[in-house]
Amino acid sequence: MIKKCFCLLAIACSTTSLFSQTNQEYVEVIASDTISFAPDHFLFSAHLGTEEVIALQQGDSGIATRPAELFRKMLADTRSLIRSMKIDTVAMNVDYVTRNYAYQATIILSFNNVEKLRKFVGEAREIKGLSGFVFNKTSVNTAEYRKKLTEKLLTKARADAEAIALASGKRITGLLSVADDTATAGEAESVVPGWRAIAPRRYFDFTYPGSTDVNILLSRSFRVRYAWK
Repeated sequence: MIKKCFCLLAIACSTTSLFSQTNQEYVEVIASDTISFAPDHFLFSAHLGTEEVIALQQGDSGIATRPAELFRKMLADTRSLIRSMKIDTVAMNVDYVTRNYAYQATIILSFNNVEKLRKFVGEAREIKGLSGFVFNKTSVNTAEYRKKLTEKLLTKARADAEAIALASGKRITGLLSVADDTATAGEAESVVPGWRAIAPRRYFDFTYPGSTDVNILLSRSFRVRYAWK
């Protein structure tokens, strides 16, 4: 049987699920949960490309034949915005692709503040051809959040096991084992044994304005076995 419970907190977004199996000696439950929290530092990959802009403006032959001029303006506007906001840059690479007459540049930006990124994104939406995503998210509080999530999972697993025991006319007599349930990894990627973090996603695109969560998102799933009688 699978149960799902959704809980929205100021600093965390969580989901839990329960699977159980029993025999005469034990009851086993699976508790899964996810926690979300703001990073202390993260990088943003800002990508500029003329090909998409030209494709959208094919009806204007004047713009379509000036990729170099278009790119110089895009790059100048982006650099000006970065300087005005005093954003640190990590690296930049500019490429010229003659095969399809497209210019591309990638600028890696360093942030210690989520609100500053949101302000940058708001201003950057005016620059045609600019898109990007957040990566390398870190926090000094990660260990604390892992501990909180572990405690929550064990508490939930115990409560579920006791509910099953009560319904079966039995009682829990002790903890037998706790193991990571690897079958619930989903699309996440491993960061340390047992823990999973959601992979970076596109943050914004000038053709499809929108955003994804900048927060660090960790998940874990325990398979917990209890003795009962």
